[in-house]
Amino acid sequence: MMRTIAVAGFLLLFAVSAPLDAQPVVRMPGGDQVIRREARTLFSVGAADGAQAFGAVGDVAFDAGENLYVLDRLNQRVMVFDSVGRFVRTFGRRGGGPGEFGAPQQMTVTGAGEIVVSDVGRRALAVFNRDGSFARNVPYAGASMLIGRRLAAHPRGGFVSLAMGNPAAGDANAFGEEVLLWLPAAPASPRALLTVSTPRSRASASGGVAVHAPPIFSPRFHFGVLGDGTVAVADGAGWSIRVLDASGRVVRRLERPLQPRRVTARDREQAIERQARAEEEGGGLRLVGAGGAVPPAVRRGLAAQLRDAEFASVVPVITGIAVHPSGNLWVARSGPALDRPGGIDVVTPQGRYLGTLPRMELPAAFSPRGRAAFIRTDELGVQRVVVARL
Repeated sequence: MMRTIAVAGFLLLFAVSAPLDAQPVVRMPGGDQVIRREARTLFSVGAADGAQAFGAVGDVAFDAGENLYVLDRLNQRVMVFDSVGRFVRTFGRRGGGPGEFGAPQQMTVTGAGEIVVSDVGRRALAVFNRDGSFARNVPYAGASMLIGRRLAAHPRGGFVSLAMGNPAAGDANAFGEEVLLWLPAAPASPRALLTVSTPRSRASASGGVAVHAPPIFSPRFHFGVLGDGTVAVADGAGWSIRVLDASGRVVRRLERPLQPRRVTARDREQAIERQARAEEEGGGLRLVGAGGAVPPAVRRGLAAQLRDAEFASVVPVITGIAVHPSGNLWVARSGPALDRPGGIDVVTPQGRYLGTLPRMELPAAFSPRGRAAFIRTDELGVQRVVVARL
């Protein structure tokens, strides 16, 4: 079935095919329709020294009042700034008591205004009230190690995140599967929404820390939680997104005929340089031991692995997914080089292609009113969070 839709003054063609034995596939055009949009910086937070310096920004989020929350994984705290960038408060700290962190990795703000931090050191979600006071811990017993790339509140309750290994099958396959999990808001077992096999490579353990190194440029799991409770997921090398319902059933697949590009020698050099710099700064490591620290021997082992790194043959097309307050998906694409973003495709969850924002990086977070937060690192390794209006 072919439909023609007028979008922003131009005609958009897309095809929908629905085999009887598969989910509907929405095929969008391959040519880009450029969207011209400027980003105007509103404020920037973080400093090279002083109380507001960030050690390693792990996540950022906004609440309904446009306040900005910054999770500093290295200093194990959450810093809060108001809608014009003024420092408000800090909460959380290193430790084992109520409201203290073992190894905070991810953060989100719920519709009710609670701030939720995933703490892999304690295998729990730490929940804080609007004023930063500690509310409760929600253990996620049974889940293996959360990866730390994303924690999103689900509109029907609970949270969506990523883990290594399927909790329903124990930890035996921890380094062979990557699982999209629904985590309950109360103590209960998580539920697997989608499980995919990850490329196997070297896996070792030292000092209680597991190191898993699939080939560099292997397809990664990217997802975004939509307002109706469905979840958009990309996990392959091409431009393909599955939309899952709350049970994990695929309700549609969105596709663009864009192919991954071959990995170049320069890609290899840039990837190793980037990873080595992240490890030296202490901010790039996602996997941690039971105590939250990475022993020096393991860090040296990681450096050795970088020297002998394996590479996939292609660079995946999709590098990230975000959900705009309008409800549309922002899908980041790889560019002609690692330091040159390929732009962001804007599509509706139903599969209408609205256009492409060229050479723009994907925001780390959107505010309810459409502000965008970007995590920036300068040549000295100093991180700042820049808030802009698009």
